[in-house]
Amino acid sequence: MSITKENKKNVINEFSKNEKDTGSAAVQIAVLTERIKNLTDRALKRFKDLGASVEVVNLPMPMEKVWEAWITLRSWSISNSLSEEFKDLEKRKLMKKPLLWEINRGLSLSNEDIVQASKIRSEWFEKMAFLLSKYDAAVLPSAQVQPFDID
Repeated sequence: MSITKENKKNVINEFSKNEKDTGSAAVQIAVLTERIKNLTDRALKRFKDLGASVEVVNLPMPMEKVWEAWITLRSWSISNSLSEEFKDLEKRKLMKKPLLWEINRGLSLSNEDIVQASKIRSEWFEKMAFLLSKYDAAVLPSAQVQPFDID
């Protein structure tokens, strides 16, 4: 669902670097976030219209913390699973740059980095399990690309 021109202008004004900035990453992310929020609000209204009790609840941890833990554990896992291929220079030449970045990142992690990420993952699991024990369902926006009208 789109946002009104006035609301879009307000979002751009809030996140732009200067008067001419309408397309920087910060502005684009802010506009996309607002569109996703509007779409989510519309979906929640439908649930209410169907008779469901809807309550907005904040996530129990900052997503930045969860994201950092996730990519740490992902890099560690990928670097471990592909370490033999990475050691083989002929096979390494066939690897794409993002995979090489992931493996190098995983190899650079300390034991403490992995332990910390694992603790955060466990904390996230416990907090979400508790939160979901109180509710029958969760409505979460999960699309990385904003849905758009086919017209």
